[in-house]
Amino acid sequence: MQLSTLYTKNRRAFLWLGGVVIVYVSVFHFLLPFLDSQRELEGEIRTVRQQVQRYLKALEDKPAYLNHFEEMKSMVTAYEGHFLESTDVTKATLQIEEIVRVLAVQSGIRVTRSNPLPSKNLDERFAKIGVKLNLEGDYDSLINFIHAVSSYERFLLIDDFQLTRMRVRKETRIQPRLSVSGFIRLS
Repeated sequence: MQLSTLYTKNRRAFLWLGGVVIVYVSVFHFLLPFLDSQRELEGEIRTVRQQVQRYLKALEDKPAYLNHFEEMKSMVTAYEGHFLESTDVTKATLQIEEIVRVLAVQSGIRVTRSNPLPSKNLDERFAKIGVKLNLEGDYDSLINFIHAVSSYERFLLIDDFQLTRMRVRKETRIQPRLSVSGFIRLS
């Protein structure tokens, strides 16, 4: 009798243990991964739905975007009209140096030294070129020169500016050092 009760207890234990194992495997290896993949799939569907809605909105707004693009294109063309005329870096450097010297003479500033700066390609179509200048003059002439450079018909920038003041025979003289840059469209 004891043997048959042992078999019965073992059978019950095996059934319970088997049931627990089946429930564990079902929940943790089938049900939860299924729910996780379902949530992940719902998230992907939501993301794709949002992208499709954005694309549809962009298609609806296409005429406005095209109009805006054409306006930007005409603005870029207008700005490019203010670049230096040359498409060669060497010629453009000479051009900017000549422009700066003429503006200096008109403003009453003397150019004591000028050195070309290395050109810097902004991308495959545009480059920034410049010249470093040592000048000599007074405050009024310097103000007139800076105004002439900033209001010149071509885009010219004063990148770097240093000012040294000295007194010569009760007269204050200044020695500005500055870099003037311009832009060109590469060919």
